[in-house]
Amino acid sequence: MKKIACILIFWITSSTLYAAELTNTREIDLGAGFRELRGTENEVRVRYLYYREKKLGQLGNYSISPSSAYAAFQDTPAGNLYLFRVYDQSLEQLTKEFIAPASKYTWNETLEILEVKFDGKAKAQSFALE
Repeated sequence: MKKIACILIFWITSSTLYAAELTNTREIDLGAGFRELRGTENEVRVRYLYYREKKLGQLGNYSISPSSAYAAFQDTPAGNLYLFRVYDQSLEQLTKEFIAPASKYTWNETLEILEVKFDGKAKAQSFALE
């Protein structure tokens, strides 16, 4: 059992040490503390969403609410939707699996609802902001 634990610890440590480095980076200021970082990782173009210094996730489509109090994005490669709340810095996974590429985000901050439309025949879904 000790041997298995040692092997697991070595594997986790070594995989962390050899994480891909982001190169050819370009930063885009999205306002209100949000920024998009674009670059190349293992010869693949990637984009990440940040709030100040906090890395929120690898980006597919995204939207920042009109008040800049929230951000929603579809991560890659899994395709799950996430909601970030600025006031408490929380990141909530909204979907458990890929539905379809998100095509439109509609914010109703008064009613605290986010509606997301998807490409193809997938039905739009609404999510509570709180």
